[in-house]
Amino acid sequence: MQGDLDMSTESQPAASPLPTGTLLSRTCVTCRYDLRGTATTAKCPECGTPVEDSIRGFLFCYAPAHYRRRVERGLSLMLPLIFTQIVLLVLSLVSFMRVNDSFGFATQQASQDDQMFYWVACVGCLLAGFIFAAPPIGFAPAEVHASGRGVLRLVTLFAIVPASIVLVLRSAVSRGELNFSAAADMGWYFEFMYAASLFAQILLCAHVWATCRYSAWLFFRVADARGERLAKVFSWLLPGVVLAGIVAGLVPVLDLLVSTGLVQGAPQIWGAAPVPRWAVLLVPVFGLSTLIAAFALLVLLLWRLRLRMAEVRGANPSPSALA
Repeated sequence: MQGDLDMSTESQPAASPLPTGTLLSRTCVTCRYDLRGTATTAKCPECGTPVEDSIRGFLFCYAPAHYRRRVERGLSLMLPLIFTQIVLLVLSLVSFMRVNDSFGFATQQASQDDQMFYWVACVGCLLAGFIFAAPPIGFAPAEVHASGRGVLRLVTLFAIVPASIVLVLRSAVSRGELNFSAAADMGWYFEFMYAASLFAQILLCAHVWATCRYSAWLFFRVADARGERLAKVFSWLLPGVVLAGIVAGLVPVLDLLVSTGLVQGAPQIWGAAPVPRWAVLLVPVFGLSTLIAAFALLVLLLWRLRLRMAEVRGANPSPSALA
């Protein structure tokens, strides 16, 4: 059995080999019937699909058409949504730099709208990521575990909830529907919104990591060794860049809490001195710039994967070509 596995990977020598013995628990690529003990020259007892199709099924070109369409559909939806996030981050950066007063409620309405639409794009990207991480068909448990698909879906489910909450809260701010009877109520509202935003952004950072890890597995399946290496490097580089941007984005939020007194005892965060003007202006600019750079690199990585999938979509060499 291992010999058949070696033949299936000769077309991608630069990629890492599959774990030894995974074929012992291979399932049918069509009906998921357990093929343990079935001869490689036989057919699936359940649906009649040749066993060799399931052996060679690790390559993306051998995967069932409906599975390939679902993965490509999710990837095609993610790309424009991430690009939309980049555009909105650029607009937020421009709006922020145009504000002459200190960062606070004097922020332009356009900036509030940009933030609301940014979270719309975030929620949409998370939903597309759930489609992108479609369950692989016909693979052994060891291969499925190594894909990172389950981690990506789990992170997506956890991130959708706070991101949706932030979207609802942001939309209320953008539309001017807030009507508080007391300053304490307003303070509670913004405390909750900023806490939910921070939690959602941390989960989005984890989502970037899981997306890169899962993409590395897909690059291996389309025989792109360079893309696989890039995805593995990006799986640690991009989350660090995103996290730096998130931390930098906390500076204007803390300044807002200090300057408006929305939170009880907020001035004690910085002591008696206010937040330095250079920190209020430059640190958020740095944070937004790092987020833009990270999402731009992620778009380039996923675009490369999309092109490789399109190249191998129609490839389906005969068994003799692998022998």
